[in-house]
Amino acid sequence: ATRCNTLQVFRAPPLNGILSTKMYVQNLPSMVVPHVLNPQPGERVLDMCASPGGKTTHVAALMKGTGKVVSLDRTESKVAIIRRLALDLELPNIECFKADSTQLV
Repeated sequence: ATRCNTLQVFRAPPLNGILSTKMYVQNLPSMVVPHVLNPQPGERVLDMCASPGGKTTHVAALMKGTGKVVSLDRTESKVAIIRRLALDLELPNIECFKADSTQLV
């Protein structure tokens, strides 16, 4: 059996809803992708596998609440979570839909 050793880089306390309308904690890859995409205010972006909503909301925030981010997920309960997150973070430029993106193209 292979043993994998990991090193904890930092300790972050659980937020338990603290500042839920001001910030959203996500992992490093989810934070990097929107910056690589470099969305500009007024553009249109399609997130074809959007749950749980971290990248979608980050892209919408980088666009300064303008343009449009269309967010798709194939599960209605996950779409509802993304909608709630967009409302909590006051990002009016996100539209969420239940759709299986593999069936759309």
